[in-house]
Amino acid sequence: AGHLHDTTGNFHFHSLRDLHELLGVDDLHGRWTLVVGAKTVEIRNYLGEKCVRTVMMYPGVTCRKSEQTKDELIIEGVDIDNTSMSAAKIHQSCLCKKKDIRKFLDGIYECESGTVDKE
Repeated sequence: AGHLHDTTGNFHFHSLRDLHELLGVDDLHGRWTLVVGAKTVEIRNYLGEKCVRTVMMYPGVTCRKSEQTKDELIIEGVDIDNTSMSAAKIHQSCLCKKKDIRKFLDGIYECESGTVDKE
């Protein structure tokens, strides 16, 4: 047990939180809304559609709206894989299918990602 203590004595453990910021972009094709809960995100009236897209967050991941920017979502979590998968699920739920993506620029896009170091 003494040699294990000697090998792990030089490591410093930090509490890292993965952070993804998503920005909602709506063009001239109707106004859509985001309803954010702690574990779910609902996208309503996307491209004028009546269906509600509900995205569940992975375990350990929380989502909230930004106070500074209008249509910005902040996704936080301890596990990098779960946080990035939750951000990808939100992005993929708003892909424009069967339309010209050069004209229909509506969607939710990732504007920033990284880690927050909390010691």
